[in-house]
This record gives sequence, C-alpha cells and structure tokens, in this order.
Amino acid sequence: TFREKMLFTHRGISGPAILQISSYWNGQEHVLVDLAPDRKLATELRARGHRDGVGVARHRGRDRETRRDDDQQRGGVRGGSRKKQREPGGKRSGGLQEIAPGEARQPKRDQQQTDVDEGMAAQDLVIVSTRIESTLVVHFLRGLVAALADARLPLVGLALVLHAVGLAITGERWRVVIAALGGRVTLARTILINLAGIFVRNATPTTGLGGDAIRVALIRAEGVPLPQAAASFAYVRLAEVPPLAAVLVLSTPFALTLASRSPAMSFVALLASALCGVCLWFARRALRARGEELLSRTRHVRIGWSPLAAATVYAALAQIETIARQIVVAAAFGLPLSIQQSAAVTVMGIAGGFVPTVGSIGAIDGSLVAGLMLCGATAETAVAITVVERAISYGVTTAAGAAALGIVGGRGLLHALSARRTNTAAAG
Repeated sequence: TFREKMLFTHRGISGPAILQISSYWNGQEHVLVDLAPDRKLATELRARGHRDGVGVARHRGRDRETRRDDDQQRGGVRGGSRKKQREPGGKRSGGLQEIAPGEARQPKRDQQQTDVDEGMAAQDLVIVSTRIESTLVVHFLRGLVAALADARLPLVGLALVLHAVGLAITGERWRVVIAALGGRVTLARTILINLAGIFVRNATPTTGLGGDAIRVALIRAEGVPLPQAAASFAYVRLAEVPPLAAVLVLSTPFALTLASRSPAMSFVALLASALCGVCLWFARRALRARGEELLSRTRHVRIGWSPLAAATVYAALAQIETIARQIVVAAAFGLPLSIQQSAAVTVMGIAGGFVPTVGSIGAIDGSLVAGLMLCGATAETAVAITVVERAISYGVTTAAGAAALGIVGGRGLLHALSARRTNTAAAG
C-alpha cells in the first residue's frame, strides 16, 4: 500500500502513488485505489441522504405534479378549442373537437419551450465548467505557492554555486581551444564572452546561432584572426558530441521503462530508431565525403588530440554539472531524482532548446515540467522545480550575460573608436 498523491491524466492516472505501485504490478492483478483513506464515505453518504433525500424527493415530486397539472390544463384547452374539421364532401366546417375521457392524450411539449430549456441547460453547464476550471486553477496556484514557500534555500544556493562552476568550466573549454589555435585569451575574458553569447541567445529568437556568432565576433575583437575564431566555435561544439551521446545513453533505461508501459510508445520509438538507422546507412558515403572535404579545408586551423580531449572532458564536466544541479533543485522540493531520471530530463530540455523562440521560453519549460512529472512529481512540484531551475539557468545567466556584453562589447567599441580617431588624425 502506497499513500501518495495521484493525478488524473487525459488517458489514465499517474503520480507518485501510481509510479510506486507500478513497480510491483504484473499487469494481471487488480489495483484498488482508495480516493478517501480513513473516511467511511458510504456511512457519510447514507447519513446525508437520510437528512437531505426526503426534501429533495418531495421537491421533485411537487415539480412533477405541477408539470402534470400544467400539461392537463393545456390539453383541456387544446381539446376544447375550435378547429376546422373535414366533412365527407371534402369541405371544412368549424366546430369543437370532442375527446372522449378515455382517449385523452398528453400534448407534446412546445418546441420553443424545449429550446429555451436546452439553452438554459447549456448555460448552466458552461457556468459549472467555468467554476470547476477556476477552482482547479486556484488550487494549482495555491499548491505552487506552497511548494515554492517550502523550498530548501540552502539547496537552492548550492544549485547557484554549481551553475557558477559550470560557467567557469565552459569558459576554460573555450580558452583551451583558442590557445590550441594560437590565440591568447584569459579565462576571465572567455567566461565573459560565453556569458555575452548566452545573453544574445536568450534575448533573440536565433536558437544557438546568434550566441555563437557574437562569441566569434568577440573572440575576433580579442585579436584572434577570423579563421581561428570561427574554428574555435566548431571545435567547442565538436567536443560536446561525446558527452551528449553519453547523457542520451544514460537516460535510455528510464526511457525504456516509460516506453514499456505503452505499447504504442514502444512501437513509435522502435520505428523512429529504425528510420534513423536506415537514413544514416544510405547517407554514409555522402557524410564520409563531406567529412573528408571538411578536413582538407581546415588543415590550417587544426588542433592536436590533446587539446580536443581536454575540451571534451570539460564538456563532460559541464553536463555532469547540469545533471547534478537538477538533482539538487529537485531535492530542494522533496523530489528524489536518480541520475538516469535527471539525464532524461536533461535530454528533454535540450530537445526543447531547438524550438526557435526567444530563449526557448515555453519549450524548455514545458519539456522540464513533462519530464519531472514522468519522474513522479506532481504538477505543482514540477512547475516549482522548473521555475527555480529556469530562474538560475535563464534568469541569472541572462542578467549576467547582459552585464558581460556591456563590459566586453563596450571595451571593443571603445577600442574601435580610438583606432578610428588615430587613423583619422594620422591621415589629416
């Protein structure tokens, strides 16, 4: 028996209680769900029915008697009204229609009155639906506020520290690659350049292209030639491929567990994997040719295996920091996340980042909420965790990136203006 929270979804039930019992369910036995533990609903309903049922029955009885009397009165009027009757010769003559006592029939309800009643019923249904939705929204907001209020602030502070460490690791990765290409940029400058790129990426609907473009421009402003600056971007992104593949593999057991609960999801996953494999097989020659061409064109900007391996290690450390930060933030709200679960949430967040919106707002957030709910979190807890996580990874970093862009970009602009004035003076 698991006494946890439960969630009604569009296709069934979910939540911590269902996630716990699913670990022991063999798919054959019946699962009993007690929606009101420690309460005797049958006794309460019988007591309430004994108290209120008589009055309700009497009220409904009076309604039926009133409607019957009204129908009989309308029937009498209609039965005694003057109507035109057809005579044997085909002529019509006026007269009173006589209805025998045993042949009296109840008249059909007037269509206009029926339409009015149906319209009122529809309005009542809309009002009830609106009230239910309002109640659910208020309940959700109260749960969200309560979850945020109960967050453990020391763990949130630890998540901030981990994020700062991750930014320093990413800055060192850029520095190692730039140094391998012959450039000389300090760690502090690469951290600021990376933050500036994050700000542009989060403030414009350009996904990662705008951020990388501004990074290349700022590295160029540090005195690095354009080919080396562009190559540094390529090598930094190349170093991220192995760690991302490792995170994807790490999340596979959890994804398979979820897929096993739905045959349709399993079939879709297998079909997508098969299609990807077939596409890669048929495109293997074209990919190999493009790779060889790229290698031949970038001979003058190649780096050794040692700097590339170091950059890959730093990229792996950055992914570890992301997974650890999500575990810490979830723990701040009482949700235990395993490494595999955090990796799965990370993969879903990365997938949401490809949506071309400003800062991928909404896409990443929805992906994180969905992933956390699949891990057993309630809607309120999942949203609270996402709010704090995005406040750190998006809000704090974007604000720091704006300041970094002002520092690095402003200095570059001053250098450009100073050089221009010097050239103007020399020409004059």
